Amino acid sequence: MNIFEPIINNLDNAIHKSKLKDTFVDDFIHDLQRYILRQNMNYDYSKLPKNTIFEVDYIEDGFASCLDTAQKHSEKYIIPFELLDESALKSDYIQFDGTKYTAVPNPYKNYH
Repeated sequence: MNIFEPIINNLDNAIHKSKLKDTFVDDFIHDLQRYILRQNMNYDYSKLPKNTIFEVDYIEDGFASCLDTAQKHSEKYIIPFELLDESALKSDYIQFDGTKYTAVPNPYKNYH
C-alpha cells in the first residue's frame, strides 16, 4: 500500500460530504486513486471483508470504489470488476455472497 493512499481516501470521503462532490477536485482525487491502484496491482483481494455491506461510490476502469458501511469512518476499498456480480453494477450496496459481490437492499432504508 502506498503511504499516501489512506490520506487520499480520507480526502475523497471528505469531498463526498462537501460541496466539492462531482467537481474538478473530486475528479482529480479519483484519478489519483486509480493511479495509485495501478501502481499497486499486487493487492491481495482475498483480504477484502466478506461479511461487510459496501456502499458503492463509483465503478470505473474495471474497479468498484466502495465504502465499508460497518465503520464509523468508512474505509475505502477497491473491488476488481471480476469480483462483481452483474447485479452489483447497478446497485448502491453490495455484499459478498461466497463467490462474488452482489446487490443487496439498502441497510439504512428505514433509518432517519
